[in-house]
Amino acid sequence: MCWLVVLITLNATKGKTKRMVATRPADDYRLYALDRVLDMALTDKHFKMKKSFDIEEYFEGCYGIIANKNIPIERIVLKAWKPHCYYLESLPLHHSQRIIAQDDESITFELNVRPTFDFYQALLAQTDMAEVLEPESVRQEMKRFTENMLYHYKK
Repeated sequence: MCWLVVLITLNATKGKTKRMVATRPADDYRLYALDRVLDMALTDKHFKMKKSFDIEEYFEGCYGIIANKNIPIERIVLKAWKPHCYYLESLPLHHSQRIIAQDDESITFELNVRPTFDFYQALLAQTDMAEVLEPESVRQEMKRFTENMLYHYKK
């Protein structure tokens, strides 16, 4: 079971205290990390979700909670080596993940996701046990991340 709380921001703040109120300016749905909410209060204001709002469509192709429709869904090909490939086989990164090739040393997976920041974090968590093969744009972004990491460790 998955619980989802949808809050919509109100762009008005009074004084030094920032407040988030459930309202819908310009139909801008936003997600908030509940583990970072320090205080919450019920109000007498009511909010009605648009009947046309489809949560499945909103999160289509998302790895996690970053729902950026400006980032297209892409076919990601990821190769993982033994024994880590068995971990990714038993605990897929995404529900679209499937095996497309397998040999004595590795398994190659295909996923269809939006390559957002949280997806890159998940890829980086695989450390040196997996490699993005396609698309080249995601491969280059992973290369940029790892080159930046290497720069910090060479200091």
